[in-house]
Amino acid sequence: MLEKMTPIHILGFLYLRFIHATDEGMSADEVVKAVDLLHKWIPDARREQIAGVLSEVGEWHNSLPDEAARDDAVIKAVEILRDGRDGAGGMSEKQRNAVVIHLIQLAYSDGKVTEKEERFINQVKEILGIDSGAAS
Repeated sequence: MLEKMTPIHILGFLYLRFIHATDEGMSADEVVKAVDLLHKWIPDARREQIAGVLSEVGEWHNSLPDEAARDDAVIKAVEILRDGRDGAGGMSEKQRNAVVIHLIQLAYSDGKVTEKEERFINQVKEILGIDSGAAS
C-alpha cells in the first residue's frame, strides 16, 4: 500500500503512527499539530484536504493487523522518503531534517516528551541518515 501513497500520505502516516505509537492516546492538540505540520509541506492545500489525508492514512493504519506490521510500515515509509521511488529521488537533507523537526514538534504538542517519542525520533533519524546532533 505504501508504494501507491503520495508523499503527503506517507508523511501523514508517519506523523499519525508517531502519535499512536508513543502516547497512550491521541489528543486533539496532537491532531491539530499534525494537520498544521502537513500543511507546511503543501501550503496551497485547504486544511480540509490535509485532514482528509490524515483520515485516509488513519483508516489504513488501523487496517494493519498488529503493532509489528505498523512498525514495519514506518520503516518502509521512512525509507521511501529517504530514497524515493520510481526513479524519483528521495528527500533532500533539508527536507529530511524538517521531518525530524516536525516529529519533535509533535512530541512537544501535548506538553510532554516521552522516552518512546525519543526512541521513535532517533530511529527515524538513523534511517534518514541524520546524525544524532542534527535537527534536535
